[in-house]
Amino acid sequence: TKPLVLFLDDLQWADSGTLDLLHSLASDKLCPGFILIGACRYDEVEFEHEFADFLRNIESNNQATIVPIELHNLTPKAVQDIVSDVLHMSREESRPLCRAVYNKTKGNILFVVQALESLCKNQILTRASDGRWQWDPRDLKDWGKGTSNVVDLVMHRIRRLSSD
Repeated sequence: TKPLVLFLDDLQWADSGTLDLLHSLASDKLCPGFILIGACRYDEVEFEHEFADFLRNIESNNQATIVPIELHNLTPKAVQDIVSDVLHMSREESRPLCRAVYNKTKGNILFVVQALESLCKNQILTRASDGRWQWDPRDLKDWGKGTSNVVDLVMHRIRRLSSD
């Protein structure tokens, strides 16, 4: 049999019907090739949460193997590697930009992408005539102070959508 892989994100928000279905699939002996890969934010799951009950039930009945893999935010070096690679710049050239992006995002990869998009959209990060990326350090500093975090940045972006 070929395996069937199902990936579900944000399982901490799954309702009881969804968790019942996943429990049935995971414990069904007629589905030996079923692999569920689930992602959740453990910091949003209380001990009494339905999803926590779901995990304990499956584990305690040996109905499935649960292998937790904890993902952490990126390190400053990883953010610098990504930004440098995306912008085709040396690590030294991109250092001030990377520092500002890391300080704003604390290494959350989704927020790193959002921050770069924001910098481009607000014309803080622009292309020079030779095609290289450039920014004014004062604008970058103002951007760094302008919103307290990327959630504010995303909210600002959503508000701008309603006016467009």
